[in-house]
Amino acid sequence: MTKRKFRCSECEHTWEIAYGVPRPSFCPQCRSANLHRAEEDRGYARRDGKERGRGGFGSPPVKGEI
Repeated sequence: MTKRKFRCSECEHTWEIAYGVPRPSFCPQCRSANLHRAEEDRGYARRDGKERGRGGFGSPPVKGEI
């Protein structure tokens, strides 16, 4: 099962939840609402390590990367 990783900006707690489960509203450790996707889990805009505009989804390939 694929999971998403979140990190609390207040206490730095990191946890995972399965795709299909709603985004958390607060940190399960400190109850802060100041949370975001963990830095290492932000690959949703990338393919093969390339960011959008550099051969990623929705953009033409960069010359020499075909």
